[in-house]
Amino acid sequence: MTEAAIKMQNTNTTIVKGTISYPLSASEAFKLGIGVRTAIMNVYASLAEKCSTNNDRAVINNVVTQDQEKIATLEKEFDFALNCEVGRFYAAGGTLLETDEMARKISNTSQLIQRNLDNCSAHISSLTKEAHTTSDSQEIMTLASRINEYVKDMYLRLAQFYPQGEIRRAFQYMADIG
Repeated sequence: MTEAAIKMQNTNTTIVKGTISYPLSASEAFKLGIGVRTAIMNVYASLAEKCSTNNDRAVINNVVTQDQEKIATLEKEFDFALNCEVGRFYAAGGTLLETDEMARKISNTSQLIQRNLDNCSAHISSLTKEAHTTSDSQEIMTLASRINEYVKDMYLRLAQFYPQGEIRRAFQYMADIG
């Protein structure tokens, strides 16, 4: 676990219950990633407005641009995963429900997955509030770095809760692209 993730674990972030459904397919994992990335991009946009120098603003705007590219990549991965899932469903004569099978496979870890997702949602909310109150350039840059580290660690944690397969690879891919 990274230093940033350890610091974030020790924060007093309130826990929100049941705000995000845990994914039962790779397409749902990518959809979750798109939502998380979009929320983070909004935090960065708030940070960019608070930058006191053009240089700092340019750095944050560059991060926003990178996030837009990541979202576009995740949308392509979502489309591909969804097409594959629909193809397998029809190839099986419309009787294969992969999400039901995955729900059975992760029944022992589903509460941990849900808790991680709920904590992530609450943490992003607290980071959004922190972004609105932050005005120091150094704090802004530190906050942006903490956000990226936290999300990467979250994806790696989620990957560990799923059996080998498409969902685990989706989370690992999202952690790799940041």
